[in-house]
Amino acid sequence: MSVYKFLLTLDVENNWQQEKWVDWLSGKEIINENEINKLDSWYTHCSAFLSAVCFKLNIPMLMPPEVRTEGLANKQYKWLNENGEKNNWKKITKEEIQNYYNNHIVIACQYSKDFPNCGHVAICVDVSNDEIYVCQAGKINSSRIKISDAFCHPECLEYWIHCVYNEKIEN
Repeated sequence: MSVYKFLLTLDVENNWQQEKWVDWLSGKEIINENEINKLDSWYTHCSAFLSAVCFKLNIPMLMPPEVRTEGLANKQYKWLNENGEKNNWKKITKEEIQNYYNNHIVIACQYSKDFPNCGHVAICVDVSNDEIYVCQAGKINSSRIKISDAFCHPECLEYWIHCVYNEKIEN
């Protein structure tokens, strides 16, 4: 199964919805007030979506319950730069994405210095006509959106690939 087909099974368009309390792993809205952690994010859930993908594929990533979801995209950006290589993540160039996106997890990430805009992360799913497309939870949840529509400053992105072959992705 390709990465993209796997991501489609998670139904990001209907889960990890903006301005709702969600379970980070399933993306389903939390209805029971007693289950809500008010220290977590409710605005957008890009980093929770990435965490869920990595958890389901047994790929190391900074994720709940180790850390809160508030500001998690910035924390994941820092984690990748400090711990990525020893966890089989490798920084790649924008031009290299087309070689990997179909059979590996390739992510685009942006650090934000401005609160409450706490960075953004998305998973690269296609390269077509020199445009990169990503799957994301965010202001717009989409299984395939132009990177220029997904990120405020696409010229400032870092790209990372998880280097270990993963049997859960490839059948």
